[in-house]
Amino acid sequence: MPYIKEIYQNIREKEDAKVQSKPLVVDKFIQISPGQLAIIGSRPSMGKTAFLLYIIETILKQQSGNLLFISNEESEEQLFRKLACQLSSIPLSDIDGMMDEVMMTFRKTFQSERIILQHLDTPWEKQHEFILETIARKPVQFLFIDKLQGIRSSQPRLSRDRHLTSIVQNLKAMAKAHRMAVIAASSLKQSTEKRDGHYPMLSDLNGPVTLEEYSDMVMMLYRQDYYGITEDGMGNCLKGVVEALILKNRGGRCKNIKFSFNEAYPKFLPFRGYLNDTRPLSADRWYH
Repeated sequence: MPYIKEIYQNIREKEDAKVQSKPLVVDKFIQISPGQLAIIGSRPSMGKTAFLLYIIETILKQQSGNLLFISNEESEEQLFRKLACQLSSIPLSDIDGMMDEVMMTFRKTFQSERIILQHLDTPWEKQHEFILETIARKPVQFLFIDKLQGIRSSQPRLSRDRHLTSIVQNLKAMAKAHRMAVIAASSLKQSTEKRDGHYPMLSDLNGPVTLEEYSDMVMMLYRQDYYGITEDGMGNCLKGVVEALILKNRGGRCKNIKFSFNEAYPKFLPFRGYLNDTRPLSADRWYH
């Protein structure tokens, strides 16, 4: 039988959860709510990891929640350098020489213990355990996985499709149970390369259909300049233009959203216009 004090505490905890349950607004058409699983797919070198770090920058500007970023591809140092590039607009080639300046400028962010960058090359069962242990020590509002196909299983006889299905089931369950927004990167099948225009589709997700079924949002990154297409039909320069194709969206509309991307940094920005835009200082607008 619960005492009045316990009932009151439960009410307070629910109210606190509501305050922390604001949706993550990456763009007016890209909103990820607590309890949702979003999958971001692309072919190699399109900028998946950089886009995840752009989302982290957006979170740091909007909200006060904690972030856990797990990568099976890059070390903690590599991730930290790329995050520093995203925040500071300093190219990756120069970041080490300017790290003291970056730390001073963003000391509040880097010393707040809000962000955990973790490289894990362990089977999913161990990673799942690590995530739950981390959440038990410190509430996590945003979980990033980079990437799904790089996570191995401890069961050699388990098929790849069943393994990936188990992962997305676990991610979706954790998102709902802990009121987290979960954002997972995914590779795409090579079939994209054989299609005219190379535009990705939902069926290009590199895995079973359950990747699509369990996700609340599926977004694909697409760069025409990646395929050597440098101009559109209107003569606009396509260098550094990335389209985020929202192909599934339980919480809103499906739409194509443009972003600016500087591969040298690497850094994403809200779309600032084409590089051959005739307005004054167009290059400065785009790069900074």
